Amino acid sequence: NLYIDHSSGPFNSTGNAQYGTGFIAGHNDGLIDNCHVTNSTITNNQSNTGGIAGRNYGKITNCSVTHTNITTSGTTPLGGITGYLYNGTIRNCYSANNTLKNTTGDTNPRGGIAGYVLQGTLQNCYVYKNTYDTRKTYRGLLIGQTSKETIANCFYGSSTINIIGNSEKTPKDSYLFNSSFCETTSGTPVFELLDLWVKAHSTYGCLNWTESTTLPAIFIH
Repeated sequence: NLYIDHSSGPFNSTGNAQYGTGFIAGHNDGLIDNCHVTNSTITNNQSNTGGIAGRNYGKITNCSVTHTNITTSGTTPLGGITGYLYNGTIRNCYSANNTLKNTTGDTNPRGGIAGYVLQGTLQNCYVYKNTYDTRKTYRGLLIGQTSKETIANCFYGSSTINIIGNSEKTPKDSYLFNSSFCETTSGTPVFELLDLWVKAHSTYGCLNWTESTTLPAIFIH
C-alpha cells in the first residue's frame, strides 16, 4: 500500500541494481499490492525498468502507473508496470497516459504493461493513451516482446501499434474498449461506478478493486 506522486531521478545501474529499477522495487519475487505511481519520472541506463518493478518474478496486483515518464538508454526492457516478467503474474493493473521510450536501441522491448515476458501472465489489465518512441521493433501496447505469455481479460485503446511488439496477431482474451465498454445491466458504464466508489473511499484517487476473473479494472484518472 504505497502512493508515489511527483517523484523523479536518474538511476545509474551498477552491480546488483542491474537486475532491475522501479519506483516500488528493483526486483520482485514476492507480492506487490495496491501501489500507485503518478506524475513521476524515471531515467535509467542499463537495467530492466518499470513503473512499479524493474523485474517481476512474483505477483503485482491492484497497481497503477499514470502520467509518468519512463526512459532508458540501454538495451534492456522497459514497461509501464514492469520491465521484465518471468514466470510471474500482473493482475488488476493499468498503465495510462505515460511516456515510454528508449533513446538509443531499436531492439529493446517496450510495452504498456510489460517490456519482456517469459512464461508470465497478464490478467484483468488495461492500457490507455500511452506514448511510445518512434522505433517500431518490439514496441507493444501490452507487451513489447514475449517468448511465452498468458493474457486473460486485458484491454487496450485504438492504436496503430501492435498489441504485442513481436507479433502481428491479436492475442486471445485481449479486447479493444470503447465508450460503451463493459456496461452494467442498467446501462451505466462500469468505469463511472468505479469513479463514484473512488471519490467516496479514496484520499488520492487510487482504485482498490478486488480480484476478479471477469471484471477488468477500467477506472482511468
